[in-house]
Amino acid sequence: MELVLDTGATRTALHEGIAGRLPIDLRSARSAMAEVADGRMVRSRVARIDLLSVGPFSHPSMELELIPYQGSERTHDGLLGMDFLGRHRYQIDMEHEQIHWF
Repeated sequence: MELVLDTGATRTALHEGIAGRLPIDLRSARSAMAEVADGRMVRSRVARIDLLSVGPFSHPSMELELIPYQGSERTHDGLLGMDFLGRHRYQIDMEHEQIHWF
């Protein structure tokens, strides 16, 4: 999956359309509301996943937000939020478009 690093996102979020490709128990997802970048509130669902691995780090049993996607062709699958980013040191190499994890 391709996630956008988003330091403004409290929780890691996925576009709900791709949830069916993943081992997520949607029956146990709870309803929620999420504030998106332009300040609108949208209906979402919060689901628990068994494991989230990014770079050299993995976190078991995390919640993530499933948000509706509206717009043109999707360029990413969701957002990597501060629930993950806040636990790790990293540096963004803009020139090479890479994240260096420490």
